[in-house]
Amino acid sequence: MILTCPNCSTRYLAKPEAIGENGRTVRCSKCSNTWFVAAEPDVVALEEETREDVETKKKLRREDVEAEEGPVTGRRQSDLREGLHKPNNLNAPGAHVTIRDKADKKRRQQRIFGVTMIWVTTLGLLLLTAVLAFIFRQPIVEKFPQASVLYDAFKVEATASGLVLETPKTEYIRIDGVPRLVVNGAVQNLTKKNKDVPMVKLSILNRNDEEITHWLVQPTPETIGPRGKIEFAAEYPNPPVDAASLTYKLALDDEAVRP
Repeated sequence: MILTCPNCSTRYLAKPEAIGENGRTVRCSKCSNTWFVAAEPDVVALEEETREDVETKKKLRREDVEAEEGPVTGRRQSDLREGLHKPNNLNAPGAHVTIRDKADKKRRQQRIFGVTMIWVTTLGLLLLTAVLAFIFRQPIVEKFPQASVLYDAFKVEATASGLVLETPKTEYIRIDGVPRLVVNGAVQNLTKKNKDVPMVKLSILNRNDEEITHWLVQPTPETIGPRGKIEFAAEYPNPPVDAASLTYKLALDDEAVRP
């Protein structure tokens, strides 16, 4: 080690063991000045060793982060430093309240999602049932005639016989000076089978919806094919003067054909 006299700046070369671990007082042979020499080289060496250990630890930590999340460069290094020095928020006042609120919010969202899915599924099943009931209405009514009442309530054509009578069109005309009520209608077969066409009962009602008279019409031909339609026309000469409306139905029972 090199010793320098603080008075005359004379330099001396000394062995470290000559100074010792506790240091010692030395004298300059040129100016006789004395001063105390401490074991500073050992302290410096210790500081260097400590600094190297710190750098090694930082390097190892940085390598661990790069192995897990990729290279730490630029902004990532700044974020990492901030993260290393950032205080633990879980220990901050009110942190547990925030965590609990987030958990409650997540549970509410899950509950709302569950209820929504139940409603969507239920409505989807109802819609599918309604569509299928409309498509297969005729087979359903043929097997369960009572279902025709439900279809009638929704103004859907479906009958146990498989035949429906379309709304007739009426008009008054004069032939040779005689007034006549002309009725034009059609009978439709909703099934996939041949059907015998019954007679059609037409009734004239007054303003009180009381039947004044009725007559029967036989559409021709008397057999209608699958999904077929037969049109018919009928006339009634000299209709009653108090006639107000016309009703119609297929004569499928004794009451319909009774005069």
